[in-house]
Amino acid sequence: MRDDLHKTAKCPPVWQELFRLGLNAADRANPERLDDAAVKACEHELNVGLSKDLKSLLRRLRDQPSFLAAHELIAGYEPATPFEVTLMAELKAATGADGFRAALNKALGHQRESYMREFDCRMVEGRVYDRAAVEAALRSAVTDPRISEMCDAFLQRQRIEPKAEGLNLDEVLAPGDKTKEQGR
Repeated sequence: MRDDLHKTAKCPPVWQELFRLGLNAADRANPERLDDAAVKACEHELNVGLSKDLKSLLRRLRDQPSFLAAHELIAGYEPATPFEVTLMAELKAATGADGFRAALNKALGHQRESYMREFDCRMVEGRVYDRAAVEAALRSAVTDPRISEMCDAFLQRQRIEPKAEGLNLDEVLAPGDKTKEQGR
């Protein structure tokens, strides 16, 4: 299998990094690292894939009590990116604050699926034999509840803290008994 297979996927570098981690069996064994990479990829999608105007519109919709006023806000917005087009289609069918949050979840889910299909094609071309394990690990990292958590944090302008512990280079480079080193 090629080491640079993840780079052939036509998607942003943060998604390529998630795919690289999914291809590596050692990283698949540590699902927290995959989860953190998935959060980073989805945060990037929400922060870069949405214009400033649409971000403020989403935050206003969250607090909008009137159904008609909310749909007037939506009708007046012109999407600028493919992700925004998908989101606007979902928003037009949504009702209430929970519906608008669900629309954001669905739009991000559609985006995730398009990147996953793209990467799956690259895995087929690259003859990845453990493709099922890679796809299962990636899908578990970017599950619908996880996307919902990311969308809620995005709307409330919060950050999701990483789950994986940082690598301890002493333990990685020289694992073993630390009592000998303390005696020096």
